[in-house]
Amino acid sequence: IGAIIATLGVMTPSLTLGLSAAAFLTKFKENRYLNRALYGIRAVCIGMILTIFLQMSKENFFPEAVLLWQPLLIAGIVLVLLFKMKISIPKAILAGAVLGLLLC
Repeated sequence: IGAIIATLGVMTPSLTLGLSAAAFLTKFKENRYLNRALYGIRAVCIGMILTIFLQMSKENFFPEAVLLWQPLLIAGIVLVLLFKMKISIPKAILAGAVLGLLLC
């Protein structure tokens, strides 16, 4: 029961804010000022995601300034599975976890 309460405690605030924001945005979706602001916010979000990607890549692929081949191989295989074989993201995560257990 503790896990259920913890999950609700973590999910409820973000779900409430997300639903409130969705209702607000649908009401004002034709507002050109809001659309311009959201366009700028979208660019900031992409920049933040890219920054996190670069930081995590540095920590995972180059710990202590040494290139590790196992994480690169896992990333390459998962990218091929995602883009060439068109598997779903949960299956790609599972494949990455299995490969990590086997190779590392």
